[in-house]
Amino acid sequence: LMTTGLDKLKDLVKHLPTSAGVYKMISSDNEILYIGKARNLKNRVTNYTQVNGLSHRIRRMVFLIESVEIVETPNDTEALILEANLIKQHKPRFNVKLKDDSSYPYIAVPVDDSTIPRIYRGDAKKAKDKLFGPFPNTKAANKTLELIIKTFQLRTCSNSEYNNRKKPCLRYDLKLCSAPCVRMISLLDYKQSLKQAHQFMQGQGLKLIKELEKTMMQFAIDEKYEQAAIYRDRIKDLNSIMQNTSSAFAADLVDADIWGLHLEGGKACLQLFMYRNGIHMGNQKIFPSDIDEQSAEELMHYALLLHYQNKVSPKHIYCSVLPTDLEMLEEIFTSSKGQNVKISSPQRGDKVKIVSQAKLNAENELKRKASKTASIKKQLEILGDILDYQYPIERIEMFDVSNTQGRNPVASMVVATPDGMQPQQYRKFAIKVKDTPDDYLMMREALMRRYSRILKEKTAMPSIVMVDGGKGHLRVLTEVFDELGISKVKTRLCAIAKGEFRDKGLEKIYLSGDVDPLPIEFNSPLIFLLQNIRDESHRTAIGYHRQLRSKSMTKSVLDEIEGIGPSKKKALLSHFGGISLIKDASIDDISKVDGISKKLAESIYYALR
Repeated sequence: LMTTGLDKLKDLVKHLPTSAGVYKMISSDNEILYIGKARNLKNRVTNYTQVNGLSHRIRRMVFLIESVEIVETPNDTEALILEANLIKQHKPRFNVKLKDDSSYPYIAVPVDDSTIPRIYRGDAKKAKDKLFGPFPNTKAANKTLELIIKTFQLRTCSNSEYNNRKKPCLRYDLKLCSAPCVRMISLLDYKQSLKQAHQFMQGQGLKLIKELEKTMMQFAIDEKYEQAAIYRDRIKDLNSIMQNTSSAFAADLVDADIWGLHLEGGKACLQLFMYRNGIHMGNQKIFPSDIDEQSAEELMHYALLLHYQNKVSPKHIYCSVLPTDLEMLEEIFTSSKGQNVKISSPQRGDKVKIVSQAKLNAENELKRKASKTASIKKQLEILGDILDYQYPIERIEMFDVSNTQGRNPVASMVVATPDGMQPQQYRKFAIKVKDTPDDYLMMREALMRRYSRILKEKTAMPSIVMVDGGKGHLRVLTEVFDELGISKVKTRLCAIAKGEFRDKGLEKIYLSGDVDPLPIEFNSPLIFLLQNIRDESHRTAIGYHRQLRSKSMTKSVLDEIEGIGPSKKKALLSHFGGISLIKDASIDDISKVDGISKKLAESIYYALR
């Protein structure tokens, strides 16, 4: 079978064109194994037939190939773009994986009072408000958003509250909002506050402070001391922010990303520093996997290509090592941004220092990850010995359930490997059985859905499946595997039960088929590793349950009234500002809302009583 795969590839390359394009390696199960690009498709794919020059992993892929699909492109640049899109879409198992599918948050600051400053995720090109960012994580974005709202006293209330408010709220008394809702500030002055927020976010903080100082002095001269005090406090806040976020090297980094790469022993880490308007927005670490014998230049190429695929790149990208196909990358990013984007590796000056710092951070992160992985591997080896498991433990899947008296039942599955927890592989299940506080029934559904799908898709089974609970939950797990006909030789089934008095460190681990718990030492590193996996599944299940519960609680009583659809519900809430205000309204008042007849107004009036 292995020889056949190689022979098929040798036969296929004879018919390939010499033009630029993208190729897809496909297995006999129709799985896309690998996606690549080439200036010359025939030459590039022919390289895979020289197996002695390939890494062990890629050699294994070659022997799995059943067919090769190609897409010819007019030039190298289009091949590069298509390759990135297809890799993102299909996530082939033999391609380098960056684990960087996150949608970076922006801060959206409006130009008038029609909406509020907020966190924005999505296509930056389609946003109506002015966007600032991206930020490396939501925490950094929220922190900056809070500073902007507080400093410029911007509103945070919903549109229905804003349109129906009769007097200022508590935020006005605390000097956190200028209360444009009741015109404590004119709309013209509020727009000026928003404009100042834009200036600050664009890196014009020093210029803004000077302008505010002039305005403050003019208010003082005109004996408008209350307005002067507002500007005084704003200047004080801005000076504080500027001092706390200034950087010795950041003055020249108005719109730039810094990339540091460390590659060692077949492992790699990329460290990204994000600078916007001279301010260090934060950093992010990325650990590529399945890198084989990729060079540092090739890794940097894929990092930049995949990272900026759905994001607008900054004007300057500084790298510790220049990527392959540099000019093509610059062309792609320039086209997306609408202005020139330059990729470079600084050789002198302050930028060298900050790129070196990013590279050093990447090196230290890789060492920390290696140390943590070594510790986890050691504990998994101990667990394997206790379970008499004859194979390396590569993957643990842990299940938990959550509900409130049977309502909004959910289940979670978290994944742990020798590299730690793998959040991108977690799964959440909205339980479909009747609302009942039956943990066994909920656990059965989640397990049946998960492992029926694995059998259908013919993907690899985990080394260990664990459930949070005692022997009853383990019995459910065992029954599911028996019903599906799944072997329990290569997959061990366990349950983790809370210890006496629910103390952490005293958990008991039960193995399918055994009466007594496993002999794991109390308060040992292994028991704490398993406890952490259990706690993560618990946290994920509770979080998902609260999300569904919150969603169900936001259902309005209006939803239960016949004749009230989404548009009429919106009209009522927009007109009155809330359910409590509708309850206080008369039938005549309700009937004044567009689309609400007298008869329907009566139904609403009595339904709310």
